[in-house]
Amino acid sequence: MRILGIDPGLAKMAWCLLVPDGRRFDYETGIIGKNLDGLNEIGRLAAIRDAVRALLIGKLPNMAAMEGYSFGSKWRMADMGEVGGIVKIACHDAGVPLKIVAPATLKKFVTGRGNSDKAVMRTKIFSKWKVEFGTQDEAEAFAVAQWASRVT
Repeated sequence: MRILGIDPGLAKMAWCLLVPDGRRFDYETGIIGKNLDGLNEIGRLAAIRDAVRALLIGKLPNMAAMEGYSFGSKWRMADMGEVGGIVKIACHDAGVPLKIVAPATLKKFVTGRGNSDKAVMRTKIFSKWKVEFGTQDEAEAFAVAQWASRVT
C-alpha cells in the first residue's frame, strides 16, 4: 500500500508518500509551492493542481489522505476550500481514493489530545515514529499518511 498524505495550504502544501510494511515504513516528503511567489491567485491554484496531478501520476499511491479545514487557520475558508477542492478533483481524476482527517482527529491520533499546538505535534511525531522533518508541514503530512494507514 502506498499512501499520499497531504497537509494543504495556499502558500505551500506538504506531501508525504508513506509505504508501510508491518511495523516498518519507508517515506519521502516534499513541499509544493516553493516557486509560487509572484503568481496571481488563479496561477497559484493551477500550479498546485499541476503539482498534485504530477505527484499522483509519479508516485502511484493506492490512496491519499488530506488534513481537513481548520477554522482557526490564517487563510480564508474560501481559499482553503479552493485548495481542498483541487486536491479532491485531482484524486478523483486519477482514480485515487481520498480520506479527509479533521485537524482535531489528527492531533488526537498523534498526541492523545485534540487541541495540541504545532510544537507538541512535531515533538510527538518524532517520539512516536523516530523521524524528523525539515518543516512542520512535512511532519504533519507524514502524520496524515500514518493516520490513513491505520484507517484503511
